Amino acid sequence: METDRRANYPGPNVIKAIFVDVLLSRFPRYRLNVADRLVGGEHEGSRKIQTALRIAVLASVLVLAGTASHAQGILSNLPETEFVPGEVIVKLGTPEPERGHRGIAPPAAKRAERIEQLRSRFGAEKARGVRGGGDQAKISQKALNRRNRGNAMRGARSRASAPADAVAALQDVFILEFGDQANAVEISAALSANADVEYAHPNYIAHAMMVPNDAYWATTGSWNQAEDDLWGLKLIGLEAAWDLSQGAGVTVAVVDSGVDVTLPDLAANIWVNLGHGAFPAEIPDNGIDDDLNGYIDDVNGFDFVLSVDGNGDGDYNDPEDTAEGNPLDVNGHGTHVAGTIAAVGNNLEGVIGVAPQAQIMGVRGLDYAGFGTFENLAARIVYAALNGADIINNSWGCSGCPSVGIIEDAVRLAHSLDVVVVFAAGNEDDNAATRSPQNMSETIVVSALTPTDEKASFSSRGVVIDIGAPGSGPDNDPGVVDSVYGILSLNVQDSTLQNNLSHLVVAPGYLRLAGTSMSTPHVSGVVALLRSFDPSLTNEQIRQIIRIASDPIATPAPPLLGYGRINALLALQSTVNASVLIDTPTNPDREAIGVMSLTGHAIGPNLQNVQVSVSDKAGSQAVFTPISTTYDSLTGDVAAT
Repeated sequence: METDRRANYPGPNVIKAIFVDVLLSRFPRYRLNVADRLVGGEHEGSRKIQTALRIAVLASVLVLAGTASHAQGILSNLPETEFVPGEVIVKLGTPEPERGHRGIAPPAAKRAERIEQLRSRFGAEKARGVRGGGDQAKISQKALNRRNRGNAMRGARSRASAPADAVAALQDVFILEFGDQANAVEISAALSANADVEYAHPNYIAHAMMVPNDAYWATTGSWNQAEDDLWGLKLIGLEAAWDLSQGAGVTVAVVDSGVDVTLPDLAANIWVNLGHGAFPAEIPDNGIDDDLNGYIDDVNGFDFVLSVDGNGDGDYNDPEDTAEGNPLDVNGHGTHVAGTIAAVGNNLEGVIGVAPQAQIMGVRGLDYAGFGTFENLAARIVYAALNGADIINNSWGCSGCPSVGIIEDAVRLAHSLDVVVVFAAGNEDDNAATRSPQNMSETIVVSALTPTDEKASFSSRGVVIDIGAPGSGPDNDPGVVDSVYGILSLNVQDSTLQNNLSHLVVAPGYLRLAGTSMSTPHVSGVVALLRSFDPSLTNEQIRQIIRIASDPIATPAPPLLGYGRINALLALQSTVNASVLIDTPTNPDREAIGVMSLTGHAIGPNLQNVQVSVSDKAGSQAVFTPISTTYDSLTGDVAAT
């Protein structure tokens, strides 16, 4: 129903601009600006763009678009009510001899006769009972007696007979089906005027107005801070977004220090390896690679730190190998990240995740101190991509590593499988373009913002960043010890983080941290909401949606913290489905200087033009100048030389 409902949402009339930025070595910068006007119609326009540019391409695709009407949100434009087409719920009135005895149902035969008379009189195609009503709504006498005794003990004897009355009342309720084209509102009005009907109305669709009961959702100041304890989740519009999607059916791999799969606030959302195709589900602790994926006992993920590939053949199912299927988290970082993504909601436990019905695949690639080799981490990304992850969260990175082939190959593989690969920008307050694989076009890169949408003091920046997200408390709140640590999530008891940062433990099982490690799972969670809401969206369409549907932040041009702060509700409401990609060069020599041909393509409904802009500087010094715009609809022509 969510996908069908989404199709009815009005979208923005104009998507003003989609920018594709290509970062060049020594940091010249070029931008392709694709205007995509949605004017109705279904065809997809396609443009091939070629331009001779100086220097070799390094990285990134960035998108910016939107209109004022989109930024305002569109829930207010929805119809006030939604209902199942052609269905009317009807309750029989009490027959004349029985008036004054509303709780007594007429005999079944008489009731059926009256229903059939109404069906025939009003021309309904079918009459059926309400699901859960009538004879299906029986309550056992033992259960009813137990409830009555409980009410009596609480001094609520007047409510003791309510269940029986409710069951009797449901016996008089039924549904008339008139066909999808029938006007359910008008038919309901006509039926309501009939003397034999107590009420009639369309079969409305209820929208869950979810405000979770998780303890920290409703609290403020648990560490003396001014903000709500889960301020980051509220800031990105989740309360309304959860009425549209909660991430069901989506798997998010957390490539990190592991995940504590036993925590009450996470256990129900842990991914289970159910096999694939003709291969059976993995059976825990039997020492067998049941699904033949090369990993023994990987029921909830895999621990690549404790496991050993003894013969170096790339799998962990040989006699020489040591396999650890439980992605044990002794550091605590991965579990904190996983909690932000998908901590269970409405379970009366402490926190809730951005996507509280998504599944977490724990893939341990960092050790107890939070370190891991890129060789190891590349294999972890590949494992996640090949074993069903829809999104891979990577809250880690390095400094001084502008190109790392093994990790880039792993990212390209995942991206080619339509996996959304999300990376933290870094915590060095530097240019994220100096960091691989964050400087790849296939990654979504996330900066960290404060509660006032300002740059977190530590957050890396640069034009390779796609989006900002909550990742830090205020820098200097005099009433809070280490106030920058403002993102509350799950904690692993006796973990490295707990032992080293015990003053940041808010309560047993809950810890506050800061970093782009913490902002990144906010974005991964929103991506999970999107993938659940509309499974047809590609990873590149999702990239554009989260940029376009973001909230503006104060940042100089070009945007150095991403094109706004992530907004879950606006992302779910977006109807943008244009894609812009760089085709060649695919793996350029980043040190070469000279003339180079850049080829890419843009695809979207009624695509109107492609614009190429160029800058010979990067960062805050970059100033883009359009060098060519083409408005024709031909494919493969030269846009700029």
